[in-house]
Amino acid sequence: DLEYKLSNNASLFMGLKLSNDNGKLKFRPEDSLIYRLDNQKNFSNEELDTKYMLLERNYKANYVSLPLGVKMKTNEIGYMTYFGQFGLISSIRTKAKSNDQVKVNLTEDLPNPKLNIDNDMQFIKLQLSVGGGAEYNLSGTTSLVFGMNYNLGFTNVLKKNSKHLSYLSTGESFKQSATAHNIALSIGILF
Repeated sequence: DLEYKLSNNASLFMGLKLSNDNGKLKFRPEDSLIYRLDNQKNFSNEELDTKYMLLERNYKANYVSLPLGVKMKTNEIGYMTYFGQFGLISSIRTKAKSNDQVKVNLTEDLPNPKLNIDNDMQFIKLQLSVGGGAEYNLSGTTSLVFGMNYNLGFTNVLKKNSKHLSYLSTGESFKQSATAHNIALSIGILF
C-alpha cells in the first residue's frame, strides 16, 4: 500500500493486492438447475452430452484488487498510533473455478471435477471497505501495522443470466445474484 499524507492525522491510501474469494452456494432441489458437459468436461449445449443437476457449488475466484480511501489516525500514544479508514475496493477477476456437488443424469450423487466458471462471473467487483487498526513504532518512521476491515460488496459478482445453468423444466437460463462480503485481517510494515 501507498499512503499520501494530507496532514499529520489524515492521509489518502491506495494499493495493489491479490485476493482470493471462496464461497459456497446451495441450490434448492425443486429449482432443478442443470448444466451439460462433454467428454472433456467442458460446458456444452448439446442434448446428447451428460446432464448434471447442481446441488451445491463451492467456488474460488482470484482477483487483482485496487483499494483507494482515506485513513485518519491519532497522535502517537506511547509507541502506538490508532487509525480508522474507509474507502472503495475495485477488483478485477483473473480466474474463477468451481467444485460442484451434482446428480449425474439426474440420479447419482457425485462430486464433480473442478470447472472453469469464468463465463458465469462478473469481470469487476466493487466493495465498500471500513476498518481500523494500530501502528506500533519500531524506529523512526518504521512501524508494524495491523488492522481489520469489513468489506461490503455492492455489485453482483455473478452474471445476471447464467451462461451454463438452466432450469430442467423450461430450459430457461438461471437468473443469479450474489454479493461478496468479507472481513480482512492485515499485518505489515510501514516505512
